[in-house]
Amino acid sequence: RADNYIAALWWIRTHEGQQDANGYDTALLNLILNYKAGNHRFAPFFIYQKANDAGDQRNDDVTATDSGLDSITETTYGRRDRLGLTDGEPLDIYVLGLRWDAKFGNWDVYAFGAYESGDHDSVDISAYAFEAKATVKMGQWGAWGRFMYASGDEDTTDNDVEGWYVPGMVQGSVSDWAGLWGHGPFDRNAPDGAHTKEISDLMAFGLGFWYDFSKAWQGKFAVWNINFAEDGANSQQVNGLPRQGSRGKGNGTDTNIGNELDFWLTYNVMKNMKLHTLFNYLLLGD
Repeated sequence: RADNYIAALWWIRTHEGQQDANGYDTALLNLILNYKAGNHRFAPFFIYQKANDAGDQRNDDVTATDSGLDSITETTYGRRDRLGLTDGEPLDIYVLGLRWDAKFGNWDVYAFGAYESGDHDSVDISAYAFEAKATVKMGQWGAWGRFMYASGDEDTTDNDVEGWYVPGMVQGSVSDWAGLWGHGPFDRNAPDGAHTKEISDLMAFGLGFWYDFSKAWQGKFAVWNINFAEDGANSQQVNGLPRQGSRGKGNGTDTNIGNELDFWLTYNVMKNMKLHTLFNYLLLGD
């Protein structure tokens, strides 16, 4: 650690296998550098996930859960055998990315980008994600714009896995965004097939505005345009449900999910205590 940068390296055993000789262990290696230069902050990072044996063992009482990868293959990539899951074959996933934060007067800007690669047996992994947000504050009011993109697996019948996935998590990167489709802070009943906070196969645009009526009252408004990133009829599932258009109809080629309107009214009761009133409305697309 120095005055303008912090470097960190850590290793995590995310799953301890039940077999001898570490046959089903899964581990993560993480490296991040946080560097500050004036009003800019850069954070490049590298993630490596290693599973010694990702195979779907069907003998005795050993299942895919023993490798700690059941959720990766069944939920994120559409079905359990999406990565082949060959007995005795390892799984390697690499993620290389960069986060950038900056401040320009009343503006705060944020951007994130990452590329993912890897392989298991005959299957290749190639996915990417990008996000950018700009926020401006002028006295009692403020506004923001946000763009989110995470690649999806356009064809689950080939040997290329392209659905964005963060190693060590059930699906994609966790992010707070739309109140309904993004599984907001209170609603635990998101629409069937919604992305919720786990981002994969998604392209979304958001615009927001807030106004401080007084020290005690604040109002917020946001509008989101939400789409699937891929339009293939054989696209990946979303949170374990078949992707068949936003209304559960069609053949999965419709990319437009719809538009969402989010309203907030916040009252500051006292220090460290706020009362929120929310209204969310989702207009489903095609």
